[in-house]
Amino acid sequence: AAAKKTEKKEKKEKKGDKPKEVEVRKPTEEEAEVLAAVDKMKKAKEDHESVVHGWKLKLKKRTSKEGKADTFDMQVYAPKGKDTVGALKKQPTSVLNVKRAMGILAPAPPSASAAAAEPDASPPPEAEQPPSEVAPARAALYYYKRSKRSAIAEANPEAAPAELVQMMEQAFEALSEEERAPFEEKAAADLTRYEEEIAAESAARAEKEAEKAAAKAEATARKEAEKEAKKEAKKAEKAAAKEEKAAAKKTETKEKKGDKPKEVEVRKPTEEEAEVLAAVDKMKKAKEDHESVVHGWKLKLKKRTSKEGKADTFDMQVYAPKGKDTVGALKKQPTSVLNVKRAMGILAPAPPSASAAAAEPDASPPPEAEQPPSEVAPARAALYYYKRSKRSAIAEANPEAAP
Repeated sequence: AAAKKTEKKEKKEKKGDKPKEVEVRKPTEEEAEVLAAVDKMKKAKEDHESVVHGWKLKLKKRTSKEGKADTFDMQVYAPKGKDTVGALKKQPTSVLNVKRAMGILAPAPPSASAAAAEPDASPPPEAEQPPSEVAPARAALYYYKRSKRSAIAEANPEAAPAELVQMMEQAFEALSEEERAPFEEKAAADLTRYEEEIAAESAARAEKEAEKAAAKAEATARKEAEKEAKKEAKKAEKAAAKEEKAAAKKTETKEKKGDKPKEVEVRKPTEEEAEVLAAVDKMKKAKEDHESVVHGWKLKLKKRTSKEGKADTFDMQVYAPKGKDTVGALKKQPTSVLNVKRAMGILAPAPPSASAAAAEPDASPPPEAEQPPSEVAPARAALYYYKRSKRSAIAEANPEAAP
């Protein structure tokens, strides 16, 4: 709706652009008869063809849909060789077009106020150039005036400056070609000088403009390069941060995995435990719903609801006999064979080796600020007093023994 409204407005504006027309003259007797015939034909509303004073008139009915009003196309052709002001070139035409073709109608001349209000349709002015420093070329009259001014002024002492100028111009006009020649030569030489200086000035200005444009282009390119560099740096920084985050996550995962102590079998399973483990293994391999009790241990295998075409998956639960200490390994369901072994106390974390213990960072809290040494003599153990009482006797009995 808004677009249609705008279109209507534009059409209205376009119509408003058309100049108003006025009758510039009255039609001749023949033209009046032609116009009357055109008007009569138009009002008759039926197929018609005739020639009036050389003007060919036609009215032709259009093919219209049933129930629709009849419409007609009107054509008027000017006599051959008659200047029709281009008004009848497009057919079908109208009475107004016939009047235009006859030269009766013409655009009204714009009023002074309309001309003043009319917007300037000329192209926008170019960037203003600085004024030229080159002296303009002088005409032959200029050189004639310079040479004759004093003589004419002396001959006419009472003449005003404007009258003197008029006298000089009249005298110059009266000169023959031979008399004018020296002044024309000077003017031609000055014109050559002017053209050369203007060309040099234009070249200098063009060079300056080119330098300015080059500097601007260089600045723009530098700005774009800096922008691109910043963009790339930001991109690289983002990628580095992402990589660092991934590496940190990998290290964390590795450390978490490394934190888990290795497990070893601390004892052999009892006969009952071996039977329970064998039953768990068998149930797991059967891959079908299962529920049983072996030596008080409740075993369950339940099939999961899976999507069509996907492999069957199962959840395994093992519950220890009531009152049995299961080392907390079966608290989380579903479970595994390893969890059953942990619950039985067969699997346990391996003790750290000496090298691992040495390599392991000291997790003890940092030492407190160093205290001054105590002046109190430390307490002595029983071995100390035994050594003091027996050292001499043992040394005498073993004279060759080292301390």
